[in-house]
Amino acid sequence: MPPSPSRFSPLKSNATSPSLSHETLTSIAWMLLACLLFSVLGCFVKYSKTYFSLLEILFYRNLPTVLILGSIALISGSSLKTKFLFAQSRRATIGFIATIFNFLASTKLPLSLAMTLSYTNPIFLCLITVFWYKKKLHPGLITCIITGLLGILVLLRPSGLSGNNWHYGFSGLAAGFFAALAYLNIQVLSQRGEPESRTVFYFALFSSLYAGIGNLLTQGYFHSLSFIHLKLILALGLTGLAGQLCITRAFSRSTATFTSVFSYSTPLFSAMLGFIFFNEHLDFLSLIGGAIVVTSGIVVTLFKPKPIAIEK
Repeated sequence: MPPSPSRFSPLKSNATSPSLSHETLTSIAWMLLACLLFSVLGCFVKYSKTYFSLLEILFYRNLPTVLILGSIALISGSSLKTKFLFAQSRRATIGFIATIFNFLASTKLPLSLAMTLSYTNPIFLCLITVFWYKKKLHPGLITCIITGLLGILVLLRPSGLSGNNWHYGFSGLAAGFFAALAYLNIQVLSQRGEPESRTVFYFALFSSLYAGIGNLLTQGYFHSLSFIHLKLILALGLTGLAGQLCITRAFSRSTATFTSVFSYSTPLFSAMLGFIFFNEHLDFLSLIGGAIVVTSGIVVTLFKPKPIAIEK
């Protein structure tokens, strides 16, 4: 699942451009580092498909986060107990589904294309506010949504993807949709005063359980672990956790809306890493479609309305 701008909400424009102070520049640096780490994570996911099933990858992506955050809480004496277990489980379940689709797209499509499709979540957030919450949007924002949807159509055209892989594009799109739902649930937890580190812990905990049980039910076993397997497990877990910590740090140091814009560097990093490590190329129309989606997402992200409240 892409980085979570948990304070984002797409109803009306109310954003101001912060001055490029030291704090702002530091925040941008943390965000860019987070995006690079998430792109590297995508490479590890793509590489791991040779050794693990998809559910095993998800299990090993989240288990180190559970162990590390749990150990930190134990050593520091802080509590991981939550009063909102149902809300945490709901957010984790939706986020887990988003991650499944994201990892599936990453293993089957060029990395940059998979990442671009998963970053459609701001567009879906706008659509959810219109059709579910019955909110009115600024005409300019509606234009951006329509433009973004046209960009998605360009990316998903059957002739744009080789062989039968074009339908995996819908996996990337589903990742963006479920990520939008997950962000709404993160917003609710934040409104209730739940620390973000605790939300990350419960997401990793439930995801590990879902992936572990699901793998046993579908595959019946876990692959035996060699040295290279252990290195991949550490790479998956530590890269994902480091990316999450960096993005948390980025949002804590500057205006969330302004910082969120730089999260769209992830598709760019992914394109470079995909070319370097997997010799991936996108045709001209796919590049145009990706640019349209990313540009629309950035503009939508710059609209900062009041948070949406979901039922308690």
